[in-house]
Amino acid sequence: MSLQKIKSNISTFLRLIFYSKKNYYFLIAINLIVGVLIFSISCKAYFPDSLGYWLMAKSMFLGKYSSWYTLDTYYPETLRTPGYPIFLAMCQLVSDSTFLPKFLQLLIYFSIVYLCIKIIEKINPNIVYKNIFLFILIPNVQIVYYTGLISAEILNTFFVILSMYLLVLKRSSINVILLAFSCYAAFIIRPSFLLFPFVMFVYLVISNKKDLLKAILFIVAYVALLIPFGMWNKMNHGIFKITTIDGAAGAMHMGYWALKLPDGYTEPFYWGHNTEYDLTRPHFYTKDQELENVKIYEKECSEIWNTAK
Repeated sequence: MSLQKIKSNISTFLRLIFYSKKNYYFLIAINLIVGVLIFSISCKAYFPDSLGYWLMAKSMFLGKYSSWYTLDTYYPETLRTPGYPIFLAMCQLVSDSTFLPKFLQLLIYFSIVYLCIKIIEKINPNIVYKNIFLFILIPNVQIVYYTGLISAEILNTFFVILSMYLLVLKRSSINVILLAFSCYAAFIIRPSFLLFPFVMFVYLVISNKKDLLKAILFIVAYVALLIPFGMWNKMNHGIFKITTIDGAAGAMHMGYWALKLPDGYTEPFYWGHNTEYDLTRPHFYTKDQELENVKIYEKECSEIWNTAK
């Protein structure tokens, strides 16, 4: 078979898959089936942060915000912003079962897919682009896997995608206010989203220099929404800080050491991180070197902890 014939056959095959409206609905159905199947698997999995999130939500009913609220002394939360715990608290008003927020997250995931399709339609309504997106989404099971976990990822993704959808809509005062709230929701769930709205502000300015007021309204509204959590930190920790006072330094420190330590090692200093047993993990050190690294790591952590007291 000639090269030209092969190219022709491949072109015909791709057209049959991606240019058919009938296949659009078929791909949607496949994604629904895959989503439900992966959800049923992840629902049974344990996520390390789940208990902390669940307890933070429960503490809100007592006028507190902490995963340690059951202790005799109240220690306000230092590590996580309250966005996702608020979602869990709303679920706890209906049911004390973790299945409810998990099921809602599955529905939220499907709404994320719907918003992505609407964004694609706004950019280019040709069916081929929607079909390619749905086709690529099928094997990306790591995304829908989070629906079955008590984890902030799916809710955060929803507000990030919602922000993108609002960004491609016709600009109005209501639109930019909703965009500010959506960006803030993404931030208060996952603080790593903090600076992205400023990138969006630059885009709004560049895309429509004749209407700077709406861009300014957006960024002013967003910044104003950041203030209440900063005030909460001031009242509870004595520091005005719009992100949590406990940053990522501890996790980054453990990340630096992770591949230097033996499989299955659990650190006793921070959050009990475990290096797990992973067949795909590269081993850069011998067993003896890893055991020696444990001594060095624990000595370093002891010095850090003693200094912090």
